[in-house]
Amino acid sequence: MDKQGRLNNAAFTENNEIAYLCSVDPTNCSSFIDSLLIKIFKKYSTTFFEADDTDWAASELLDKFNYKKNESFNTYIYE
Repeated sequence: MDKQGRLNNAAFTENNEIAYLCSVDPTNCSSFIDSLLIKIFKKYSTTFFEADDTDWAASELLDKFNYKKNESFNTYIYE
């Protein structure tokens, strides 16, 4: 929360999944993500999440990891 009591960052998790990450403050989102990852990795050896490059907060989360980026612009629908 900021000094006015407003929530700036939020994450919804289920076990080791980061189901949703939201931030309205780019200045402290990185430290929020660091705290979130520390909490998850204290309990689990792995985590997973989806990061869309149109979501700056999710992209910041993804940038915390070493990964081989494979861009895809396809949409898949399975029945």
